Amino acid sequence: MSDDPMTVILTVLARLETGQTSMQQEITGLRTEMVDVQTGMVDVQTGMVDLRTEVTDFRTALTGELGATRGALMERMSRLQDQITEIRDDITVAMGSSEAADRANDTTREDLRTLREQFTVMFRQLKALQARVRDITGDP
Repeated sequence: MSDDPMTVILTVLARLETGQTSMQQEITGLRTEMVDVQTGMVDVQTGMVDLRTEVTDFRTALTGELGATRGALMERMSRLQDQITEIRDDITVAMGSSEAADRANDTTREDLRTLREQFTVMFRQLKALQARVRDITGDP
């Protein structure tokens, strides 16, 4: 090998050029990878926007369904309350009717006792009249 400074400089320059070319290729590869990463980031951001939209839509649908369910439950409870009120009214009417029937029954019993007493008095009077008629007619 010669120690000629020009040859050494040219050799070093050739090596530098080779190294520079290699570095340029690596930089180009890195740029390509950066573009891929940026594309991936855009995809992630798009996915996040889509996910956020889906979550918002789900929340809106869930809130609407919850409101509808609450409304249906309130309506059902109102109908059940109305039915309970009707049952209470029916019980009150039935109790009133029962009390009225008890009073009518008591009145009927009292009327029956009075009739029995009157009938007993009339029967005695009739027996007394029969006995008189037999005495007058002489029938045994």
